[in-house]
Amino acid sequence: NVDLAIPYIYSFKRGLDGAGTASKQNESIEEIEIANINSEKLHDDNFLKENEEEIYEIAKNINEVGLLQPVIVLRNINDNKYTLLYGEKRLKACMLLGWDKIPVIVRNKYGAEIYK
Repeated sequence: NVDLAIPYIYSFKRGLDGAGTASKQNESIEEIEIANINSEKLHDDNFLKENEEEIYEIAKNINEVGLLQPVIVLRNINDNKYTLLYGEKRLKACMLLGWDKIPVIVRNKYGAEIYK
C-alpha cells in the first residue's frame, strides 16, 4: 500500500518552514482545511467499506507517528477549494482522527489549468 509503504523524502514540516523544497518548482506544501478538499471517493460507500480496515490501520499509524506523506491536491480555479488527486485513505484516516487541517502538496498553486 502506497499510504503506508513509501516514506516521504522529507518531513512536510521542513517543507512548510522553508528548510526543504517541494519536488517540483511549481509545487508547494501547505496545511489546508479538510473541509475545502473534494473527492468523489470520500463519498463512495463501496470504497469506504472495501478499505475500512486499512483506513483504520492508517489512522492508527498516523496517530502514533504523524502523517509522513502529504496528500496531493489541485487548486480549483473557480473557488478556494481543492480536488484530491492522491491520498484518499490518508485523508479519510485524518478525518477519523478529527483533524481540521491536513498537509498537502498543491500541484497548481495559483489555480492555473495545467492538468487539462
